[in-house]
Amino acid sequence: MGEVYRAVHSKIGKVVAIKVLTLQTRGGGWHERFINEARIQARLHHPGIATLYDYSEIAGQPCIVMEYVGGETLEEHIRANGSLSLSHALRIFQIVAEAISYIHQHSIIHRDIKSNNIKIGPAGEVKLLDFGIAKSASSPNLTSVGDVIGTFQYMSPEQLKGGVADARSDIWALGILFYEMILGQVPFQSETLGTLFEQIKNGAYLRPSDFDSSLPKEVEAVIARCLKKQPAQRYQSVEELLEDIRGLRDLDIDEKTKHMSVFFSRVREHAKLLTALGALVLVFSSILYVWATSSEPAAAVATDQPFSPLPKDRVAANRGKTRAAESDLRLVRVLAFEGEAEVYRNNERVGVTPYEVMEPLGKRVDLTLKRKGFIDKRVEFSVTDNTKEYTIDLTRATQP
Repeated sequence: MGEVYRAVHSKIGKVVAIKVLTLQTRGGGWHERFINEARIQARLHHPGIATLYDYSEIAGQPCIVMEYVGGETLEEHIRANGSLSLSHALRIFQIVAEAISYIHQHSIIHRDIKSNNIKIGPAGEVKLLDFGIAKSASSPNLTSVGDVIGTFQYMSPEQLKGGVADARSDIWALGILFYEMILGQVPFQSETLGTLFEQIKNGAYLRPSDFDSSLPKEVEAVIARCLKKQPAQRYQSVEELLEDIRGLRDLDIDEKTKHMSVFFSRVREHAKLLTALGALVLVFSSILYVWATSSEPAAAVATDQPFSPLPKDRVAANRGKTRAAESDLRLVRVLAFEGEAEVYRNNERVGVTPYEVMEPLGKRVDLTLKRKGFIDKRVEFSVTDNTKEYTIDLTRATQP
């Protein structure tokens, strides 16, 4: 219902997005919806939601000034690159679901969750956009009984029937979104609205495993529960859904760890073989040296103490330490808001954002981010299981 422009604040140089209500949509209650959008978004402060800075009317033209998020929409990303890997999809989906859980806790229903309303920034940040048809407990009644509002392919059966949307309607839309991310298409598609409506009302869609048999059955189960025709059979809260999503992410990490363990096992086996070969070469060289330097015929080489390998308990202990060291390592990603930044560690340049650090649990990490025209930013954190990613906002240097 509006057009969005990228703008720069003339005094402080901050890049913002300005949403303007178009002339074509000023009537029919859209002006009231625009004001409602601003009121709702002004109450929200969450890392997964674009921040509203201001609302004003210039020469009678309503404007919303909000955080500018560069990059591309999730819809554009899928259209250009196809479906996402399961790891990538789970990460984005969890951020979106956490944002939806947050607004539900504030008695707000989004009612228009879709890939085109999710922005992926250049540093990988994920933001939920567009609260144009969102509804809160304090919102005015802008929809008549029987009206259908939203994006058809993401709408729940109860919305299509003109019923009242609640948190479980957003959960349905999240199921559509998750399906789209892992398969590159939405589950309900038709060239005619009538057929599309029938598909949605009957819950008739192809299962994800029909397209990709390698997908874990748990992924299909999550989608199936989101897309139950009856709201009472779906997840009853986004927090409940998030419990399963976090479990899927743990499952995905376990699979990666299993593959890494196999890799390290093979590396260790090759290392043992090389060590044994090296020992044989050393013994053979010693024999040659004795034979070459001795004035008497070489005698059989013998030792008083026969070679003895490490005791089994020592070997087991060493293997345990190696496995513990590997399992204690954690991957932490450092991003810079709105673009790339150089990363320094101990005054040495080690790379650019997004920068990945692999360190043991509890390790203290001290980095400095640098970008031309901005103040250097020191980033300090301890490696934990709770935080896997840090997005840093650099401050623009003042002009002399």
